[in-house]
Amino acid sequence: MILDIGLDNAVYGDTDSVYFLGEENLEKVNKHNKEIDKEFDFVERKYGLKGMIDNKVGRWLDNGDCICFKTIGRKRYISFKENGDLKPTCAGANIEVLSNYVETSEDPFEDFNKDMLVDGLYKHVSIDRKRKTVHVSYGNQLEEV
Repeated sequence: MILDIGLDNAVYGDTDSVYFLGEENLEKVNKHNKEIDKEFDFVERKYGLKGMIDNKVGRWLDNGDCICFKTIGRKRYISFKENGDLKPTCAGANIEVLSNYVETSEDPFEDFNKDMLVDGLYKHVSIDRKRKTVHVSYGNQLEEV
């Protein structure tokens, strides 16, 4: 799909969404989604699953038009939409804490960075296989795995 849009027009993409430049590329995404829908409709009819498949793998979500967009890595980005929504996304982060952090920031795009230190932002999980226990704590930095 990104090759259809053009590498110069793709700003960010992951498993279920793409951020890109150019209104004309929305038509390409919509065409792609219709093809995916046809394939799923066929499978649903063939196997009697009509209406049972909610998440159609391969379909791209339309997250609306952005005025500003910034990414700091995979599954870590912030966008400001035309409708006024400020939406941060950060895998592994407590979304409530992250949203409050950017909403109260004087410059959310500058403050949304790899060095964010926000209490309770990231959930850390450690597993003790011998004792068969899981310990969960909340910290202020993302630990790369």
